[in-house]
Amino acid sequence: MAANKMKRDIKVCTIPPPNFGYKQHELMQDIAIAVGATYYSEKTGDDLSLIEFSDLGFAAKVVVDSTSTIIVKESMEISEQVAERVGQLREQHNNSDKKSEKEFILSRIASLTGGVGTIFVGGKTDLEHKELYDRVDDAVCAVRSALEEGILPGGGVALWYATRIFDTEIQGGYPESRRIAREILTFAMKAPLFQIYENAGIDLNPEVFKDIDFCQENWGMNVKTGEWGDMYKMGVIDPLKVTKSALQNAVSVAISILSTNAIITLARTYEAK
Repeated sequence: MAANKMKRDIKVCTIPPPNFGYKQHELMQDIAIAVGATYYSEKTGDDLSLIEFSDLGFAAKVVVDSTSTIIVKESMEISEQVAERVGQLREQHNNSDKKSEKEFILSRIASLTGGVGTIFVGGKTDLEHKELYDRVDDAVCAVRSALEEGILPGGGVALWYATRIFDTEIQGGYPESRRIAREILTFAMKAPLFQIYENAGIDLNPEVFKDIDFCQENWGMNVKTGEWGDMYKMGVIDPLKVTKSALQNAVSVAISILSTNAIITLARTYEAK
């Protein structure tokens, strides 16, 4: 292949096989079935010199970068071979007891049955285009995170309701230091909801937030429409992974600040409202 590329006889792109060990063998077979190719491997005793043109597979598009490869099939319809392979994988998933093995099989099923979409982002100016592109990129990353660990009610509601656990803990008679820590963390976890309401121009009436405390979980306001209701049903959601990581990182930074002798920051002045 390298010689053909140097001579410019044929355009080729060599791609390292995914994963290692038996997983590599399984994934390569999945790819071969997906593109209608025949899988050859010296490890299984195949003679590579016997490869013919009919053994090659076809794809509408292949995107290769330094970390990943995306293969877009010519037809989005699932072929009989792919359907049969997916059926075998589902059976393996049902018979497996290991969590890691189940996750690996599910990822293979998703790769075989999933599709690829192209989002074209445009704008009248470079600034508008960059802003829209960043929004689309954030949305795609949010969906990927949601697929990994699930979703929570958005708009700061999840963290707000999570503070209810402190109300039950405080009844256990903990020391004063823990009570202070609880109050600090509670204030910090409720801050996102305060900020979202303020950014939306909603009056920060204490009675509003008092009503939230007595609402059922997942209940909140869609600041875009001003409607109250179940955040899941209104489509206001956040990926669990994002919310969890934000809280963990914030706590980590706070601990680092508390353990330092001095902090240097920019001077800020605030005008009284």
